[in-house]
Amino acid sequence: MIPNDTGVVPSSSPSASTGTGWSASMCSWLAREEVTRLGLPPRTAARLVQRYGDDWPEAARLIGADASLGEPVADGLPVLGVEVALARSREMALTDEDIVVRRTRLTTRDGSVRLTPSGG
Repeated sequence: MIPNDTGVVPSSSPSASTGTGWSASMCSWLAREEVTRLGLPPRTAARLVQRYGDDWPEAARLIGADASLGEPVADGLPVLGVEVALARSREMALTDEDIVVRRTRLTTRDGSVRLTPSGG
């Protein structure tokens, strides 16, 4: 079960948080449950928790609204479309090049990654 719109896990849930935040293991468990529900591989859960911590539900919500965001942005590399979307909205990335080169380092991991113009 993921948090409701206010970001709170309902207290009737066995996964309700105690204290100020979720533990890493709780985030991982909840994220695995959600990505399974979305039909994504378990590694997606690990990626979301590693990248966003206890804010992973926002990334999962975006993937739920647009399944293509759960796909890698380049074949064989781990960066997901949702990471690009969130970089644009949260990190003030202005262009695809800014995201791919500076924020994901995809071009330093694999020289075959090519940018395609997106109008950004």
